Amino acid sequence: MIHFETRLLNIGSWTILRLPEEASARLPSRGQTMVERTINGFPFQTWLEPDGKWSHWFRVDDSLLGSSHAGTGDKVKMAIEPMKEWPDPDVPADLKRALSVSPQARALQVRYADGAPGMDSLDTRNQFR
Repeated sequence: MIHFETRLLNIGSWTILRLPEEASARLPSRGQTMVERTINGFPFQTWLEPDGKWSHWFRVDDSLLGSSHAGTGDKVKMAIEPMKEWPDPDVPADLKRALSVSPQARALQVRYADGAPGMDSLDTRNQFR
């Protein structure tokens, strides 16, 4: 488990959280990494993006801001743990229907799903076929 405190930053219309370098150094990858645990005690899952400066960051959406009772400029308490596997995404019913009637869209989706993070399990890829 990686524990740290950091401030929420504003970049344009986004609120982001940048990990301190010491926390980022404890992650298993310099690339995208899926993590879970808590922000101000509220549970969440997200993927971290590398920032090109030996750290990682993620966008904090409005729902997570509200649940964690935090806003831009606030210091937050974090506890994160890398996930061993990316969770399989839920495929919305309307997307499944759209893909089933459009061979072109389906072909593009299958091609994307074969290489996308979180789409590495055969069960997930088969949802789109």
